[in-house]
Amino acid sequence: MLSERLKLLRNEKDLSQRELANILNISNGTIAMYETNKRQPDNDTLSKIADFFNVSIDYLLGKTDIKKPQNIDEKYSVLLNDEELAEALEELMDLSDNDKKEIIDYIKFKKNKENELNKKI
Repeated sequence: MLSERLKLLRNEKDLSQRELANILNISNGTIAMYETNKRQPDNDTLSKIADFFNVSIDYLLGKTDIKKPQNIDEKYSVLLNDEELAEALEELMDLSDNDKKEIIDYIKFKKNKENELNKKI
């Protein structure tokens, strides 16, 4: 899986094997061996590849299809600093139990829809 992901990421950035090798300070033959699955990078090189392409090592190894999971603080940073969030929570508290349940169901629906879209990517 690493071989496929590495080649895909390299092509997405429109880089030759030689260019990527220069960036990572390794030989272009080594990149070619990674991409043909004849050799596996050591942990340090794997980390450099992941950092360069801004993906997780799990993505490179095929353990997930999510390129880079978001840190919880990154994911909700806009909300955590937004005064409207506090107002919305106050308004939510004033709703009937039935309305609260409908909102929670809607949130679950949207999250499920988002997860399905991410699986297709």
